[in-house]
Amino acid sequence: MYKPKSFVLFGLAAAFLTGAPVFAQADGKAPAKSDAKAPAKAIDKTSVKAEAPAKAPVKAPAAKPDAKAAAKPAAKAPAKSAMKAGATLKGDTFLKFAKTYPKPHNIYKEIKTEPKCAQKWSKPAVPTEQVRTTKMDPPNEHERLLRNVIVYVSGGLDKKEFKPPAEFVELDQDGCIYRPHVLTLQVGQTLRILNNDPVLHNINAQPAKNPPFNVGQPRKGMKKDISFKKPEIFKVKCDVHKWMNGWVGVFDHPFRAVSNEKGAFEIKDLPPGNYEITAWHEVFGKLTKKVTVKPGDNELDFTFEVPASSGS
Repeated sequence: MYKPKSFVLFGLAAAFLTGAPVFAQADGKAPAKSDAKAPAKAIDKTSVKAEAPAKAPVKAPAAKPDAKAAAKPAAKAPAKSAMKAGATLKGDTFLKFAKTYPKPHNIYKEIKTEPKCAQKWSKPAVPTEQVRTTKMDPPNEHERLLRNVIVYVSGGLDKKEFKPPAEFVELDQDGCIYRPHVLTLQVGQTLRILNNDPVLHNINAQPAKNPPFNVGQPRKGMKKDISFKKPEIFKVKCDVHKWMNGWVGVFDHPFRAVSNEKGAFEIKDLPPGNYEITAWHEVFGKLTKKVTVKPGDNELDFTFEVPASSGS
């Protein structure tokens, strides 16, 4: 703490009245010459207070780093605003049909052959995930919302490189089905395959651009971590349980999403610009659109159609 000059003058006056050799302190000889305890104490007090003004110059410059520190948040502000400038692309995926919509097949009969998996299901109804739709509100007799659609940026990123996230993406085998049925991750990111069933599962995948793998997991709680070097979408299946299958989408960027049970998707932090956006479904194939993404929220919908030859 800074000491006013009056404290110093008071100390010098006290030393003078006690008969202490005030000016001998500069040579550091005063303590050696003084035998009396009282003068020695007066000299010590005077020396402490005499040093106080020397502390002031030390602490005065300390205010400068504080001023710089206060200025640092202002310097970081542009970086934060740049991150907020990222746009959001969101929308819905639909399935259009002429007569009736494709209804999922109940695979509970198959699952029942594995009793330890069947007991995880409270109702004897386990729909397949290949074509899952939800009724619109208000209802449309020729159109429903479609889930499990991968929507991703397929053009316009100019070969930019993106660091893969540190967190893993999990593919769970639970109740003798894959959860989720469709997932995405980034090149270099970890896919963790987990067996949550007390039965044997194997994960058989035959990617076209990445090394194939076939992993056996005979016990509950077993895990296997895998990563991929090239972007592609490929199928995974279990050879032990023929009804088990799912899809993995690997991308070299973070701008992708999977439509949920309401057919909705959302891609966040996409820099404004012109892009090609693709929607992929395991049964109905691909749809591609061109879009100009502006700052803020942008909307884009995709509508797949059931082929007329299917009779639906």
